[in-house]
Amino acid sequence: MPSVADTSAGAVAVRATGLRRRFAAPGGDVVALDDVDVRAGAGTLTVDITAISRRARRAWRRDRLGVVLAQPADNLTDRHDAVGNVVWASALRRSGHIDRAGALAFLDDLGIADVATASRRALSGGQQQRLAFACAAVGAPTIVVADEPTA
Repeated sequence: MPSVADTSAGAVAVRATGLRRRFAAPGGDVVALDDVDVRAGAGTLTVDITAISRRARRAWRRDRLGVVLAQPADNLTDRHDAVGNVVWASALRRSGHIDRAGALAFLDDLGIADVATASRRALSGGQQQRLAFACAAVGAPTIVVADEPTA
């Protein structure tokens, strides 16, 4: 079970040990997590997932982890407009793929539907950050990790 600890400088704020998770699959159960440890402190997150197969790690990162980088533009592609970036991110996640109408509704929930047809370069820094979060959160990953989310 996760536990909360002292959050003073350098201390571990959250620790979860021995995490296990299996998913049913047509060819038999897939072990996604088997005895995985997670530690998080101020500005750090450590996830030890070396005990699972490469295939399971890739699937876990793709389907269960959303990431917002410190530079939000690094999460986005110039190839698509804002709504297209969300559609693209959902297609990459492979879970909960949404079409342009669904992506537009998602952007509306985040208060940025008015920039749906704008390119990444036409967005302000804050709008890019909200769009990057939308791309990280589409498909409802288990964890969204944001580097400097208030920058």
